Amino acid sequence: MSNEPLIVEVCMEKNRQLIFTPLNEKLRGRWNNTVAAGRSMHESLQTLSELPYIPGIRLLVDTAKRRLGKIDPLGTDEFAATFRIINKVAGDHPQLFGGSQVRVEDPVLYEADQVSDDELKRWLYWIWRGIKGGKLMVVSGTAPSIDEIRALPGYVRQLKPAPQSNGKQKQTSGSAS
Repeated sequence: MSNEPLIVEVCMEKNRQLIFTPLNEKLRGRWNNTVAAGRSMHESLQTLSELPYIPGIRLLVDTAKRRLGKIDPLGTDEFAATFRIINKVAGDHPQLFGGSQVRVEDPVLYEADQVSDDELKRWLYWIWRGIKGGKLMVVSGTAPSIDEIRALPGYVRQLKPAPQSNGKQKQTSGSAS
């Protein structure tokens, strides 16, 4: 397993949100223009269509430092201009955005003393499922394989043990000499 932190982003098709089981929380997904293309939009919402995308919430897993986290990229310098555009549009259409200001989600970081083996393994398992199901995409780092996750200490109820060989050889058809 890589020592580099893994960062994934919620990016479901049709610009949807994701319920991330370990947090029991709904996370904002990436808003991609290509998904919204062809839909009718109020004229003043066209500003949003000029953005390449609006990032979804990102999840961090650092196995080397035993850290887990949730980050809203709209709160970073990289997406400051995007955030200003979104808030301008929200100010013009508070009924569509639940208010005149879009809020940046507060970052959540669990440090080593707060992260049990079970929790670390649980996050990795649900991230693995999200990647395999096309609901999460890797932004940086390398996602572990299901076998690497199984090999970690800790317990995840949904994670079944690897199939075991019972040592018997499967007979093949054909003549024996």
